[in-house]
Amino acid sequence: MTMRLGPARFHLGTQGWNYPAWVGPVYPRAARSADFLPLYTRLFDTVEVDSTFYAVPSAPTIENWTRRTPPTFRF
Repeated sequence: MTMRLGPARFHLGTQGWNYPAWVGPVYPRAARSADFLPLYTRLFDTVEVDSTFYAVPSAPTIENWTRRTPPTFRF
């Protein structure tokens, strides 16, 4: 039996996006913390939300993240 599979899809991202130390090396020097998530989405199409280990983010927080990211972005 021969199985035909479509192309593999990989999503690449990091653990979080809110790192002030990334200003300069990753984000533009003038970036503010409010800019970090939209800037991050220009580099990666997914992110691990590591804060869920401590608590589930509130619905308004998740909605805010969703509004600030492209429709194809994955959390």
